[in-house]
Amino acid sequence: MIIALAVLLLIGITWGILRKKRKAAMSISILLIIVYAAGYVYYPVYKEQTHAKRYSEMIAYLGATYPEETFSVRPEKYEEGVTVGRFNIARAGTPEMGVTMKVDQDGHVIQTGTWTDKAAPEQEELWREIRFIRSPGYSLDQELPEVQKVDQLIDGDLTVFALEINQAPAIAVFNYNQGGYSLLAFEEGHKNEFVQAESEGYLYVYIDKAFKRDRIDLLNREGETLDISGQKGMLIVKK
Repeated sequence: MIIALAVLLLIGITWGILRKKRKAAMSISILLIIVYAAGYVYYPVYKEQTHAKRYSEMIAYLGATYPEETFSVRPEKYEEGVTVGRFNIARAGTPEMGVTMKVDQDGHVIQTGTWTDKAAPEQEELWREIRFIRSPGYSLDQELPEVQKVDQLIDGDLTVFALEINQAPAIAVFNYNQGGYSLLAFEEGHKNEFVQAESEGYLYVYIDKAFKRDRIDLLNREGETLDISGQKGMLIVKK
């Protein structure tokens, strides 16, 4: 549009300057229109070729920078409405989350943002969100944590999970409803230890099975201890 307006402006200026030389003004005007029409026809081809070139450069960059990993990179071919040379990239193991990166005209690769592509989670699957909540500034240089669910408590909207994150105990407390969810509390402990999280008057405790002692001090409850014999490896709830 802008180029078309510029061409019309040039034609107007040409006729203004060469108003006494109509043949010359007509020739120049026709030449400008031909150049514009040729550019208009070629421009989509140029974008497709440029995007394909930058896609190859992105693949080469990922292969050289992360030789042990596999990625999905899209769009492979230029699509109307996307920015030439900008790609959504995800690790093969986490296709629902990734980064947006672009290749500029000098061949430099730059991360411009992050993205997620997943449906709203079911209540029992909320624990999977911890990987993303825990990694707000995600980049390809950052490994996502390995998260496993060990135990859970679901009471209406209240949803509590005992987790292992990179083999260390953790507790996540969510409020869930059909409109979405919110994280009420999240605590991580150390490997072979225990972790405690408090929310709305309740204390949640998770003890690793390898923890050596049979009694622990309770969080924010001076002098109160808890006998954890037979309760290791499960979620414990205290009022």
